[in-house]
Amino acid sequence: MLENLTIEPNGVRAIRTTIADLDACFLYGFVGGRYEILDALPSLFESTPLHRRIQDSVQMLTQNTFVEAHFVTLAAARSALQGTLYDLLRHHALAALGRVSSAVNAPSITPIRTDPLLDSTREWLMELAIAGFARLESEAVTSFYSTLAQLRTNPATVSHAAMLTGFLHELLNALPVKSADEVPLLRWVDLWSRAMLDAVGLADSPTTIPVSGSLYPLGAELHQHSRFASLIVYAILKQADTIQWVRQTWSSFKATAIQGNEIWLLFPQAQPLLEHLIQGKSMTLCDMPMLPNGDLLWDTQAVESGKKFKPLDIALEYCGVGQALSATPLPPLERHPVQLAEPIALTDYTIQGNQLHLKEGAILALDVRRSGLTQEELIGTTAILGLLQYDEGQWSIQALLTNNAAGKFEYAGRAGMELLKKPPKTSTVSILQERASRLLRK
Repeated sequence: MLENLTIEPNGVRAIRTTIADLDACFLYGFVGGRYEILDALPSLFESTPLHRRIQDSVQMLTQNTFVEAHFVTLAAARSALQGTLYDLLRHHALAALGRVSSAVNAPSITPIRTDPLLDSTREWLMELAIAGFARLESEAVTSFYSTLAQLRTNPATVSHAAMLTGFLHELLNALPVKSADEVPLLRWVDLWSRAMLDAVGLADSPTTIPVSGSLYPLGAELHQHSRFASLIVYAILKQADTIQWVRQTWSSFKATAIQGNEIWLLFPQAQPLLEHLIQGKSMTLCDMPMLPNGDLLWDTQAVESGKKFKPLDIALEYCGVGQALSATPLPPLERHPVQLAEPIALTDYTIQGNQLHLKEGAILALDVRRSGLTQEELIGTTAILGLLQYDEGQWSIQALLTNNAAGKFEYAGRAGMELLKKPPKTSTVSILQERASRLLRK
């Protein structure tokens, strides 16, 4: 069935072309911009709730009337296009995996209150769009420093600050822009759009649901930029007859000096779960809070150590092609093709170069950049658990777990897990924490 992945779903190419056309407006800015692109936008959203707003915003923008509400509308339209692309590709991937799309949809989050800091954020993002990414000057970017510092200290906006911190420093590191060809336009407009929608307002956190059952941790990965990191642990949750793919995430701001495996030291609270992962031991959950999108909110009082298990056996039993695994789709605001990460367990393959060749003829690129497992570590293995992903028109697999020639398990990030289990007496993290503690005591 996986050979069907190479067949591009209807509509994917047209949506990607529309996004690229819209992004072209952000390259040199909206003063005297490419109005023919904006004029074509309303027809794409006919009979949708966005249609009237897009019509009004396009009319104003083409008259060089710049109001932040019109840029919020553009961000919403672009997010809707990426969300549609995500839905098309995810449905296509699930069909190839022999799974049924989940009928349970994560609820959208509706902003219910604003904040002066978010007002400043929208203003700054609008100025970036008007100027254009190829024409940015450092003063336009650094003017946001003060607002960003306040966002980071406010618990209600700290999640907004995490992405904005990475976005701001990524822009600064790229300046001055010597050529428009150097601008990673798709990525920057992605970040701009998400930041703009996040800044519309604050919303209450989604209601959690208590879950109980057996948890089988199967893999972990780090997401990071120079000043922020997240540790994600993936697991199977077995509740009665329901088998669900779940995640547990810990996040932290960090200094740029913290690099490599030392990043794992930022998450000491993850050590018990990671130890169960390495040891191949399950955990028993009792009323553990979980968000509607399948993200656990870890509560040490709601978990007990369970029985030993064989990770790849569990992975193949529940994540193999044709298995009825439940994996909740992302909330609407987070739906983007790059966020596709469907669990997949495979056997009967060979490794050739940076590709995984399956017995039935399907070929998946190996995402060694994000995997943490090298091509050499994967050669000669007989089973693999990974995440099926999509980027720039290509499907790939990010390996999380495999077996080596000696029959032992290899995990992505194992060196970091071992470091966290037995932290060194002196590390960049401990030194910075001690210095910060001394400053606070003063």
